[in-house]
Amino acid sequence: MNLQLKDTKITNMVLASSSEEAGSDPIQNLEFSPGYFEESDSEFVVRFKISLITEENVSLKIDFEALFGTDEPLTSEFKESHFPRVNAPAIAYPFLRSVISNTLLQAGYQPIILPAINFTRAVRVEEGSEA
Repeated sequence: MNLQLKDTKITNMVLASSSEEAGSDPIQNLEFSPGYFEESDSEFVVRFKISLITEENVSLKIDFEALFGTDEPLTSEFKESHFPRVNAPAIAYPFLRSVISNTLLQAGYQPIILPAINFTRAVRVEEGSEA
């Protein structure tokens, strides 16, 4: 099966001043999950919800989607595999990092580079088993 990242987009964004102060990690919350379409059996999406606070006390909340396509129909075996929950988010995350950095820069703030994330560990923690 050949997989391809086809598109990325922001589906919602809020940028505002904040009374909260940034910690050592700007990420306040990060959620990600795969989604599937009834009308297409060869595409799936990884949805991210992220909120962060910058050192300039700016709050940024973004809903972001990465659309993946395949050359074969998605099977239940594929949907239950690590690819849509671990590998696909790891492929899409650098695009989200870039969007955040560029958005802050274009809005007149210092850009930030989000830390790398071990998606395998993040999924294990979510499932309740530390690695």
